[in-house]
Amino acid sequence: MKSFTTCLSFGSQYFTSKSFNLGKSFTLGTIAALSTLSAPAIAAITTDAVGVTAPGGTVQIGRHLWVSDHLQGFCRLDPALTVAATRSINAASCVTNALSPGQPSYDASRRYVYVPDNSSKSQGVWRFRFNPTTNRMWTGAAPVGSDRPFRLGGIMSGKNVRVSGSVLNSTGSILYVSALKTGRIFRVDNPHSTSPVISARGRSSDGGGVASHCGSPLDLSSSLV
Repeated sequence: MKSFTTCLSFGSQYFTSKSFNLGKSFTLGTIAALSTLSAPAIAAITTDAVGVTAPGGTVQIGRHLWVSDHLQGFCRLDPALTVAATRSINAASCVTNALSPGQPSYDASRRYVYVPDNSSKSQGVWRFRFNPTTNRMWTGAAPVGSDRPFRLGGIMSGKNVRVSGSVLNSTGSILYVSALKTGRIFRVDNPHSTSPVISARGRSSDGGGVASHCGSPLDLSSSLV
């Protein structure tokens, strides 16, 4: 059983569930009621998830939760959220390009998910494309180049940076990424393109590392634009 802080998405908004424990049950409806957000489109259910080692964050893609797991990669939890049952990692769904995946962000309009790698061998942020037909991420064998995993590296790469958190703006045109080692906040313009523009836009208030962040992208980026 592992406790961590995660952001669950309802539309384009996020909220924090502190001490989210994958070894115990939680009710999406109850969590939503405690927040100021509207209820999720999926009916409130109670769900358990087991078999996760060191989670770095979750994101809802379609009707499934996906989890960043330190040992197993970025993986789908089965069964779907519409079923009241104990959930576990679907090993066949895991993508392992990010050696230690951090907090993911999902662009539903383009079906791109961004997964930071906070390992000591980090190459930055990996972009994967979700394939709704197979309910998995496209791999390097995808016939279309834009469907294949793509690395957003540059100044976000390296063991002295170790990007960990991510959040998108409402249109998916700007991605903000936080660094675990330096506290740096990076801005990535057009992360969905083949030529994203990466710049350093700020730092955490105390200079310490930022593992993850929740809230509106505008809250995060108000002093960084």
